Amino acid sequence: MPVGEIASEFLGGALRLIGNLLLEVVLEFLIRGPGYLLCKPFKKDVDPEGGLAAFVGIVFWVIVAIGAWLIYQEASEAVAVEKCLDSDGAYDRQLQKCVTG
Repeated sequence: MPVGEIASEFLGGALRLIGNLLLEVVLEFLIRGPGYLLCKPFKKDVDPEGGLAAFVGIVFWVIVAIGAWLIYQEASEAVAVEKCLDSDGAYDRQLQKCVTG
């Protein structure tokens, strides 16, 4: 067996192992973990490996992402207002722009 084939087989196996580990970490800890923790107070016999925990975990992360986006939008507007006021302008919230004059 040539060295290139051996290296290719080794590299392919290593990448599959890393991919499976990453998938396991994402699925178990980042999705099912929060889902299980959120379900546990409401349903005592919830299966940590079940679909309910996965579904609730996905919903949790969607809500976190939406919340982060809304906070980012508010922070962006606050920065725009500060820059406008620092340049001796007046910020029009309806037009969402700085009015100088």
